[in-house]
Amino acid sequence: MRAHRWIVTVAAALVAVFAFTPFASAAGTTAQLAAPGNLHVASNTAEAITLAWDEVADPGVYYEIYIDNQTYPRWMPTATDTIKRDDFRGLEPGTTHTFRVRAGDQAGDFSEFSSITVTWADGDVTPPTAPTNLHVVNEAANGWNIAWDPSTDDSGKVFYTVTLAGPAGAYGTNVGDQLTAFVPKEDPIVGPIQSVSVIANDSTGQNPSQAVVLNFTP
Repeated sequence: MRAHRWIVTVAAALVAVFAFTPFASAAGTTAQLAAPGNLHVASNTAEAITLAWDEVADPGVYYEIYIDNQTYPRWMPTATDTIKRDDFRGLEPGTTHTFRVRAGDQAGDFSEFSSITVTWADGDVTPPTAPTNLHVVNEAANGWNIAWDPSTDDSGKVFYTVTLAGPAGAYGTNVGDQLTAFVPKEDPIVGPIQSVSVIANDSTGQNPSQAVVLNFTP
């Protein structure tokens, strides 16, 4: 009988504890915050995409940004994020990606996701203008000093390649952004110089301009 009373007493005590002990809400619950509104692309270039959205009105709010199927998000304290090409693998010009953004707070609550699908802007496919006015500045006993007028490019950066050609072939040398070069009359690789050409390259090095050529009379 005593054992029976003891079991009943313990059971009643447990019921009382569970009945009157408040439980905190589970961390990571959703729909406790408003989803970020007006998610849009603020800027889209070959190097980076900037996303922006409306602020969520909640003390201590922050934002999680997921790219495609990434497991771990980016965290931002403000309603904008700039994702650069080298932040994740596969972020290349012309590729399409889905970005999901949700709000979170210090209580562990989260909003529903807002999402947007974006095609990354193509890279610079326009070559610089061709150099002009390639000419001999002066002639020395062993060669010529040459110069040319500058090219232009959307990127604002132009680099030049000077190619020497002779009976044995041709080869080019990157001279940076300078607008002059020295051309020897005799080269150990290609032999007597017959012509020199100059092309302009943009910062990617993948879009050369048309060449401008200067021929030398033997």
